[in-house]
Amino acid sequence: MRPLIERLKSKFDTDDFRIEALETHDLSTIDHACGTGIKMMVIDPDFNARPCPMLMCKLGNVIDEPLMAVVRKTNTLMKGVSTPCEATCGQCSNFSACRGYIAAALTNRDSTSNCLWFEMQEKRIQRLLDVVA
Repeated sequence: MRPLIERLKSKFDTDDFRIEALETHDLSTIDHACGTGIKMMVIDPDFNARPCPMLMCKLGNVIDEPLMAVVRKTNTLMKGVSTPCEATCGQCSNFSACRGYIAAALTNRDSTSNCLWFEMQEKRIQRLLDVVA
């Protein structure tokens, strides 16, 4: 896997688009916002692209289609989706688990009677949920 990462890095890595092995990525640099599909995308060992290590949805396969086509598709799916924040979710009992993380909010939304974040994001996030289904 390391040679593939190095090849991808040499071709696509810029200040705005980073290529790195997930296990070597410093998660503290993400600024408590996951960046699902915008700041981060995962390519698993089967070359399936996913918007986040916590989301199992396959957005494409970098063997079957060019990496940048998968990146554009992922960015389109995630465009306008905001992360759970204190203004929206501060009163929710799940806020400490969801704060800043889309995958955590998607996972925890059913454990609360009224997920305001999901209500606000539903139309935008539905594109991603349609891919997962």
